Amino acid sequence: MEQQSRWRSKVVWASMLALIYFVLKEWVGFEIPKWDLFVTLLLAVLTGFGILNNPTNKSGF
Repeated sequence: MEQQSRWRSKVVWASMLALIYFVLKEWVGFEIPKWDLFVTLLLAVLTGFGILNNPTNKSGF
């Protein structure tokens, strides 16, 4: 059984970017205007097209 590399997962990268933005926003005070709206729309589109979650691949996320 081949194990999936976590660093190649799109879901891991999306969550890492969200964590980095959260830290920058809360601790440094850096904020991108309308970022929340952009991320919400982007994640909805990626999930809708099955890019972040592929239901046909049982071994992946």
